[in-house]
Amino acid sequence: MEDPYADLPMPAKTGTCLSSNAALGDGDFTLQPGRYCGGLKAPSSANIKLAPGTYVISGGPLDLSSKATLSGDGVTLIFVDDHSYPKVNGGANLNISAPTTGTYAGIAMAARRDISPAKDATIAGGGSVNIEGTVYLPKHNLKITGGGELGIGSDQMALVADTISFTGNSTTTLKMTLNSDFDKAGYKGDRLAKDYSPLLVQ
Repeated sequence: MEDPYADLPMPAKTGTCLSSNAALGDGDFTLQPGRYCGGLKAPSSANIKLAPGTYVISGGPLDLSSKATLSGDGVTLIFVDDHSYPKVNGGANLNISAPTTGTYAGIAMAARRDISPAKDATIAGGGSVNIEGTVYLPKHNLKITGGGELGIGSDQMALVADTISFTGNSTTTLKMTLNSDFDKAGYKGDRLAKDYSPLLVQ
């Protein structure tokens, strides 16, 4: 299967850091777009709002602990090296929507294609992820485990990953309705599939 986003430009693996080894505490936070070196860790009960823009995660995971919430509209999260990956732990919540214009229009989450080996991207028991847009993780293994929920409240979402696995009581909902706005899921121009059915390839 051809990579539908092979022409999508990606940030460099290294660059100027907006923040290094960001570890937030409990409470409310608003973050700005930029490069987060060393990853981004949200402890229990942190409530994080992302301002619109592109967030580059390098050198560590996006790690949401139990009861942490990360949300934002017009947001793209990009993982650029073999140490960066999304990790949604039990009871955490990730609620984001992709931008509607610009380079990453329709892309809510992405990763460089030359990451090797890529870490597992995980959504664990009780965690909830609602994304409007495309999740493009071409080298990651996406694992949804024991009670993890993906896309239950999403309007339009598409998944592209190396592998996708479901264990325990995990639930995934992909909504692709007739006459829907496919731009919301990142389908623009030549990327618009002729067959909107799920496609599994080995």
